[in-house]
Amino acid sequence: MDKVVVPFNDLSRIHSQLIPAFTNELKDITSNSSFVLGSKVSDFESSYASLEGSKYCIGVDNGTNAIELMLRSVGIAPGDEVITSAMTFIATIFAIERIGATAVLVDTFPNSPLLDFEKISAHVTKKTKAILLVTLHGRVEHLNSYKEISDKFELKLLIDGAQSHLGKYDGYALTKYASAISTSFYPGKNLGSLGEGGAVLTDYLEIAEKIKYFRDWGAKEKYQHDYWGGNFRLHAMQARFLSVKLPFLESWTNERKEIAEKYRKEIRSDLLRPIVELAGDHTYHIFDIKVTHRNKAIASLQELGISTGIHYPRIVSENKAYRHLDSEKLQNAREFAQSTLSLPLFPGMTDAEIYSVITSCNKIELTS
Repeated sequence: MDKVVVPFNDLSRIHSQLIPAFTNELKDITSNSSFVLGSKVSDFESSYASLEGSKYCIGVDNGTNAIELMLRSVGIAPGDEVITSAMTFIATIFAIERIGATAVLVDTFPNSPLLDFEKISAHVTKKTKAILLVTLHGRVEHLNSYKEISDKFELKLLIDGAQSHLGKYDGYALTKYASAISTSFYPGKNLGSLGEGGAVLTDYLEIAEKIKYFRDWGAKEKYQHDYWGGNFRLHAMQARFLSVKLPFLESWTNERKEIAEKYRKEIRSDLLRPIVELAGDHTYHIFDIKVTHRNKAIASLQELGISTGIHYPRIVSENKAYRHLDSEKLQNAREFAQSTLSLPLFPGMTDAEIYSVITSCNKIELTS
């Protein structure tokens, strides 16, 4: 039997059916020349906020700036400290440092990419102003515990939710637990634009209004700049593309979960990460397994036709630019980074592709 070649992701499978709608949006926007902000951006913001269960959504130009503007909106300033996870994409730390604040890296749980809430208290100082969680890979867990700690120390609880679109906790929207949630619409995300895009979700009007000013040069009206701000606006074209895709997000998310359930049921248990807690959720932006010799595992799976990814190959402080943040107390995060390998998982996968991934993982030795 010929091997089934499985790509890591194939966006064309969800985009091909939407090309006529994308084309209509492009024609309309070029005819009315409404390219920046405007009613189409507002329409998307309203629809996305409703789908996520949040009161407000403010669209911005990318996910990294969404994090920064979220931090600024709750008062994070130069000299402040923000506690966050050592296991994240570099954008989380970049946004903190660009403000002039200090990122304080805390270790993860064993065999997990999520910040260990039991280790937070030891890192709280007089300069600590916020806890910034990262729902890495789409895992949403322990929000009650994070909130209890943030309330105890009177800290803002924020979430970098770039990988957990539509994630819930105990059935509720994440804005019930955190002051604000940033997200990304980078093309490969569960909800991706056809370029760059991002947003902040919140239930607080004050935060929403501040970010609206920040994203547009701090201006309440044209040429009246009352606040700090810059050009962080979501392009109207991307908002239109996102609006086309938005009605499909729930079904795409459910499909991700169904594929992940097949993986969890049939891939051998020594490769699997722990299941999320009962009240938690997993939107499966990434389905990762635990391997021992990663380069060998990648080569072996590639030989069988299975493409893979790594999210992410090292913790933040092992990058040269961020070594000043390193600590010996990040061992769980280091072990996770060294062992993680991402499998193909995306809407539109065929049964043949899904079972090729499963049989390939079970066929070769990945943990010795």
